[in-house]
Amino acid sequence: MATRSGTISSRVSPRRSASGAARRSSTARNHAAVRPVAWSDPAGLLMTTTAVLVLVGLVMILSASLWNSEASPFLYFNKQALWAALGLAGFFVFSRYDYKRLKGLGFKLLPLVILLLLVVLVPGIGTNVGGSSRWFRLGPLSFQPSEAAKLALILFAADVFSRKKEAKFKDFAHAALPMIPVLGLLAALVMLQPDLGTTSLLGFIGFGMLFVAGARVRHLLPFGLAGGGLALGAALFEPYRRARILAFLNPWADPLNTGYHTIQSLIALGSGGWFGVGLGASRQKWTYVPNAHTDFIIAILGEEMGLLGTLVIVGLFAFLAYLG
Repeated sequence: MATRSGTISSRVSPRRSASGAARRSSTARNHAAVRPVAWSDPAGLLMTTTAVLVLVGLVMILSASLWNSEASPFLYFNKQALWAALGLAGFFVFSRYDYKRLKGLGFKLLPLVILLLLVVLVPGIGTNVGGSSRWFRLGPLSFQPSEAAKLALILFAADVFSRKKEAKFKDFAHAALPMIPVLGLLAALVMLQPDLGTTSLLGFIGFGMLFVAGARVRHLLPFGLAGGGLALGAALFEPYRRARILAFLNPWADPLNTGYHTIQSLIALGSGGWFGVGLGASRQKWTYVPNAHTDFIIAILGEEMGLLGTLVIVGLFAFLAYLG
């Protein structure tokens, strides 16, 4: 039996042995990739923090929009719940997906995003709301190409930087190409909508990627200051932006126009006190605070959950940034 066993072993080719070893190694890697994550790990804390914020967001959207939905009292809540469910499904898919297989996707996604950013500006195709053409309407759903631009920029930058040697990041010109031109193009297209907030966020993403990849702070600082100066100039150049930004200095100077949002939000936060008036019991959401379920939802949260609840939510966002 020993001789026969030895004979059988001698017939196994080195190539097949190597192939089997490679398969076993790949299987081991895959099992390692999907191993359970301890809640105390950074990944576990990231999941927990995100889940809590999503759940709080759903509760507050339901509370802030329950009385003001166009067709159904649950209209905005149902929309948000749908996106949350899709996000949860995406989470489970990508938690078991080898992220390295995404390499190259940024180069494919970027031209599509640029095309969409151009098309959304065409009258009659993009939906204009409040003087901004940012959305495509798809039946009851809406889509912002600028949201896809954030993902495309991240994937594109990660792919480009993974091909560069770390030593070359000492030369900022080498590190910044083609990142800065692509960032500039995306920012210009988003500003044409116009959307200063998303443009600024794209700038933060681009410089954040450069920093993480190894670019030197002394190289990033001048470009960051220049970008900040351009954003400040854009904010102050348009009268409506300038009035909105400076309104906080004295909102009571124009209480029914530029200062209205600020004043009503302060009333909401002041009414909440330390512990809030209780979930669903906000009075300011009844036509007093405009956009109560979107831009000014933090005011409703502060009224219903109080200062302590507001600090917890702000702390969770800060913790999320720290984990990132």
